[in-house]
Amino acid sequence: PCTVTEMLHLCVDDGVKYFVIINVESERAVFGTDLDLLEMVPFGEGMLVPKVLAQMREYLVQHGGLEQEGIFRLAPDEVDTRLTKESFNQGTFSPASASVDVNCIANLVKVFFRELPIQVLASVPCNLLLTAEGEEECQKVMDLLPQMSRWLFTWLLDLMCEVVMHEERNKMSSRNIAVVVSPNLFNQLDMNPLQSLVLSQKTVNVVHTLLVHRLRSVYHYEPHQTQMR
Repeated sequence: PCTVTEMLHLCVDDGVKYFVIINVESERAVFGTDLDLLEMVPFGEGMLVPKVLAQMREYLVQHGGLEQEGIFRLAPDEVDTRLTKESFNQGTFSPASASVDVNCIANLVKVFFRELPIQVLASVPCNLLLTAEGEEECQKVMDLLPQMSRWLFTWLLDLMCEVVMHEERNKMSSRNIAVVVSPNLFNQLDMNPLQSLVLSQKTVNVVHTLLVHRLRSVYHYEPHQTQMR
């Protein structure tokens, strides 16, 4: 928690002035917050990831989210999403005791990446995203990322791999999940609609290439589907 101090200046009818100092203690949000301010937990070999992401993955695994048809694609209830997001921001969410729609948690994973002060792929030149073809060139995208962004992207790719390895049940192929996740990894606010569309399509291709490479090289899994259903 952090403490915010405010001074109120009050004037009453008889001209008497009062100054009131108020200390307000509040929880620091985890969504939309600088990564340096978030609690981190170990991930993989020597990497760190925000605790909130680890909690969301844990919930998805424990509650069958990886097998849920349309996971990461289906829109959850807006009220449930808002309330669950608030529970994460307030530090009250517990994967062991919570009862939340897995689609809500999957959506909040995307929201977390979308609301980062600096998106994961923000440091990659647009020209590289637009021209990268094949595993070697797409790997250059990973190599250009700052350490924390690279760790976050690796964590996300691993979660996407786990989803794809259940594609027979969840109908989420490597292409499907790349399409729904990729737009949350870069900032489109300063682009016109056509530029945004082109960059989005190219980013999907880069993410999909890296995802398939990781599925094959790390998980020894050959994805079944490569097209949108």
